[in-house]
Amino acid sequence: MNNMKSLFIIAIMTAFAVTSFGANDNKITPSEIKSVKIYTKGAVVTRKATITADAGASTIEFDNLSSSIDKQSVTVTGTGDVTILSVQYNLNYLNEEQKPREVIVLEDSVKFINHELDKLNNLDSVYVEEKSMILSNKSIRDEREGVTADKLTDVANFYRSRLSDISAKLLDIRYEQERLRKDKSRINAQLKTIKTNRDKPTGTINVSLSANTRTQVTLEISYLVLDAGWSPLYDIRAKDISSPIQLNYKANVFQNSGEDWKNIHITLSTGNPTLSGEMPQLYPWHLNFYVPTYQPKYKNRAYHEDVKTLAGKEEADSAALVIRGARSESTKYVVDGIAVTGYNKDEAKLQAIEVNTNNNQLSVDFDIAIPYSVPSDNKVYLVDVQHYEMKADYSYHAIPKLDKDAFLIARVTGWEAMNLLSGNANIFFENAFIGASYLQLNNASDTLDISLGRDKKISINREKQKDFTKSQTVGSNIVKTIAYEISVRNSKAEAINITLDDQLPISDNKDISVKMLENSNAEFNDKTGTMTWKMNVAPSATEKRKLSFSVKYPKDQNVPNL
Repeated sequence: MNNMKSLFIIAIMTAFAVTSFGANDNKITPSEIKSVKIYTKGAVVTRKATITADAGASTIEFDNLSSSIDKQSVTVTGTGDVTILSVQYNLNYLNEEQKPREVIVLEDSVKFINHELDKLNNLDSVYVEEKSMILSNKSIRDEREGVTADKLTDVANFYRSRLSDISAKLLDIRYEQERLRKDKSRINAQLKTIKTNRDKPTGTINVSLSANTRTQVTLEISYLVLDAGWSPLYDIRAKDISSPIQLNYKANVFQNSGEDWKNIHITLSTGNPTLSGEMPQLYPWHLNFYVPTYQPKYKNRAYHEDVKTLAGKEEADSAALVIRGARSESTKYVVDGIAVTGYNKDEAKLQAIEVNTNNNQLSVDFDIAIPYSVPSDNKVYLVDVQHYEMKADYSYHAIPKLDKDAFLIARVTGWEAMNLLSGNANIFFENAFIGASYLQLNNASDTLDISLGRDKKISINREKQKDFTKSQTVGSNIVKTIAYEISVRNSKAEAINITLDDQLPISDNKDISVKMLENSNAEFNDKTGTMTWKMNVAPSATEKRKLSFSVKYPKDQNVPNL
C-alpha cells in the first residue's frame, strides 16, 4: 500500500514538473525603465530591452512588473528585422515583488536587534546565576576559629559590593532590552504597513516574435499604471511691495505601482487619462404628476405583495426603458493620446497609443530635465517644475467689520500663460513664511489676486459712535440710528494703498426702510449694500472714514440682527 502511495506521489510530481517546464520555456529578459509620463492620475511607464531573437517563432517574457497595469494599455514596439505577433499581460501569483531597499534595511535592523537581544539575554542569565551562587554560599561560619569582626566586615563588604554591582548590571541590561524591544516593535509595525501594501502578485508581459534569421532587437514596452499621480504645490515669494512675485512651481509626485522608478527621466502632464473623453448625451426629461402608491395593511402578506407589484409595474417598466436607452454601443475615442474603448464612462478601458509629448492640445506637459527617483511607497516626493517671475501690483485690503487686520494682496496679470493648476501654496513675504493658502484657478479672472497675509504694521479700528447711535419712537415706528468711525493707522516707512469694505443693511420687508446718512464718499453698490473706500495713507499717518445710517420699522415688531 505504501509503495502504491509513493508511486502515486512520484507520478504527480513528475506531471507537475513537466507542466512547469512547458509553462516556463519563455525566454525571461530583463528590462529597464527609461522614462515615465505622470498624469494627475495615472502614469505611463516606458521600458527598453535589447534581445537576440532566434530564427522562427519565440516568446520573450518580461517579469517582476507592476500588478496594477491596465492590460489594455500595454504596447510593444521594436527596431530590428522581426515581426511582433502578440502581446499578453498576466499576473504571477507565485513570484513576489522585489523587495525595496527600505524593506531590506528594516529587515536587517530587526536581525541586528535580535542579535543584540540574544547577547543581552545571555548576559542577564550569567548575572542571575552569579547572584544565585553568591546567595546560596553566604554562610561564613568557621568551626575551628569562629568568626572575627574583621572577617565579618570583609564578607559583608564583599556581598554588598558584588550584589550591588550585579543588580546595577541587571538594571542596565533590562533597560537596554526594553529599549530594543520597543525599537523592534516599531520597525515591525513599519514593515507590516509596507508589506501590506506590497503583498500582491507581480505582472509579466509575454511578447511573441517571429524572425527570419537570428537577429538583435530593441524593444520598447509601455503601459499605464493607475497607482500614481501628481498634484501642484507653489512657493510664492515677495521681497517687498515694490518687487515682482517669484513663483516656484513644484509637483508632489507619488506612486505605489510596485516598481521603483530609479534615476529616470519623467514628464508631468496636466492630463488625466482615466477621464472619459466621450461627450455625455441628454435623454428625454419626462414630467408627470406624483401618484402615491396605495399600500393597504392586509394581514394576507401574499395579497399585499401583489398589490405593491401591480402598483409599481408601470413605474418599473418605465425605468427599464430608461436603462436600456442609456446603454450606448461600444465606442473608441482618444483622451490626451490615449485610445479608450468601452460601453460607458464607468466601464471605459484604456489602450496606450503613440503620444506626442510636445504638442498636446488638451493638456500641457512639463519635461523635467533632471532625472528623479520615485520609490513605490506611496509617499510624496517633491519635483521642481518651473520658476516664474510675475509683475504684481500690491495693495492692502481690509474688512474691519469682520477682521481688523489689513491683508496684503498682490494682483498678477498674464498668469494664464503659465499653465498653472489649482493647488496648495506656501506664502513668503520679506523672507518670512506667512502661511499656507490655496490657489483657486478654475474660476479666476484675467487678474489673479494672491493674498500675502496680514500686515501688523497697519492698525485698523472700527468703533461705534455712541453720541450718534440712538433709538427713538416716531409715531407708530421705531427709528434706530447707527454710526461708526473707521480709522487706519500706517506705521510703515512708506505710503500704502488700502481698500476698505463695509456694508449697509438691505431690507427684505416693505415695512423696514434703510436710509444712508453718511458714508464719506464711499463707492456704494445698492444691490449688495457694499461700500468701498480706496485710500492712500502716508507714512506714520492716520486716515478716518465715517458711516452712519438709520433703520425705521413698526414699533410692535423686532429686527434682531441690527
